[in-house]
Amino acid sequence: MSKGNSEEKKELFEKQAFPLMPMLYRTALRLTRNQADAEDLVQNTFLRAFNFYDKFTQGTSFKAWIFKVMTNIFINEYRKQAKDPQKVSLEDYLVGTPDPEHLFFENLVDEDIKRAIEELPDQYRLTFLLYTEGFSYKEIASITETNLGTVMSRLHRARRLLQDKLYHLRKREVQVSEL
Repeated sequence: MSKGNSEEKKELFEKQAFPLMPMLYRTALRLTRNQADAEDLVQNTFLRAFNFYDKFTQGTSFKAWIFKVMTNIFINEYRKQAKDPQKVSLEDYLVGTPDPEHLFFENLVDEDIKRAIEELPDQYRLTFLLYTEGFSYKEIASITETNLGTVMSRLHRARRLLQDKLYHLRKREVQVSEL
């Protein structure tokens, strides 16, 4: 690729990718449940997406394509970690200062709802998070490499699990307040 083409590729990629960075980071943070891992996931996504940008078909949804890249990286890392889990001390886990964006979103969403979403099984959580980011069922199916019926089923199941979890939490709070 000539220098001119390389610069054009870089400019076009940046024009399409950079506006999606906050959305990618939000989703990565919810997937990884860890700020440093989310940052790494987004960085790896941008690197891999740029390296394979020539495989992207212009005119199709770049947003869906880059989320698919991120999802694949996350799934591959998750599988690798499942085979060889990393040990972290409790002190390392508890120490750390959240960034301002994290603090902003902390106060935006009710803690019970956030906890319930984080407790969803990975396949349901991923599908639910992509849906909350505005992807269509068809785009989610493409990103997660599943069929449309599976996406619909996972979303239904995620909603049901969230509803049950939140119902039981509220029921318990009402019982405690009545004492």
